[in-house]
Amino acid sequence: MQGLSIENWRRGLGIGARSLWQSTVVRADLARSDKQTGLYITFDQVF
Repeated sequence: MQGLSIENWRRGLGIGARSLWQSTVVRADLARSDKQTGLYITFDQVF
């Protein structure tokens, strides 16, 4: 079994926001690493 290594890890930046509107949660996350960018938006219910 090989040990854990962090030599292939890369740095990145990210920011996120959450908003509660009545019983709905809206969440957005934006992240960037090297030349890749990701945007994630989710909608969920509060019970």
